[in-house]
Amino acid sequence: MKGYKILIVEDEKSHADLLQLILDRFVYQVTDIVDNSEDAIGRIRKRKPDLVLMDIEIKGELDGLVKKG
Repeated sequence: MKGYKILIVEDEKSHADLLQLILDRFVYQVTDIVDNSEDAIGRIRKRKPDLVLMDIEIKGELDGLVKKG
């Protein structure tokens, strides 16, 4: 089994691919790459990753920053 399970949430494919390449070299397991916050929530519930790396300006209702009203 490879290292920790990581979910990448990134809407720029080239950025996501580069991040996955780097993580693979350090023996981390990228379980999924999604490009919006709604898909990210579904994958988090389904696969229970150890870490989520999320773009702070992502498509969808939620972004990578939690804002208080």
